[in-house]
Amino acid sequence: MSDSPQSSGIKALITCPALHFISELVFGCLVCILVALSLASIPLVQGWVMFVSVSSFIGTTVLFFMYMCGAHVPATLDAVYHCIAFLFYLSASVLEAFAAISKQSNFTYEQYIESAFAMMFLCLNTLLYMCHAMMSGSTCLFSHMTVTLVLCNQTPANHPYLLCDHG
Repeated sequence: MSDSPQSSGIKALITCPALHFISELVFGCLVCILVALSLASIPLVQGWVMFVSVSSFIGTTVLFFMYMCGAHVPATLDAVYHCIAFLFYLSASVLEAFAAISKQSNFTYEQYIESAFAMMFLCLNTLLYMCHAMMSGSTCLFSHMTVTLVLCNQTPANHPYLLCDHG
């Protein structure tokens, strides 16, 4: 039996973080494909969106395989990575939406639909990375709080900042 509290192998596929990783990979791949196929109204924006989606795809794949192998991935690393990926995806989705709206009259209907689906998957992946960042951040915060309480030889029940005033 492993000393790691994380699951590995097939058991790890049904955990919440693994489902987040898998959905980030699937929607990130769809973003890459749709942006690569769409007409570049502003090439610099398309380049930024491709950079964000490919680099996030690679980073998420590395973290996912580390998680699947049972390697210890610090909660801080997970939280920082997903916060950065969220900010990058947020900037990419805003820029892609601006590019599509500003050049809407020059697109054919099919090109506009491709661009709309790319924006939809960009926004969806932005939300996924935000949720994963919040979950990782709360895990990181809770683990640091628990370590601090243990080091101070206190339990949450007798910690002065964690007491609730019930009356």
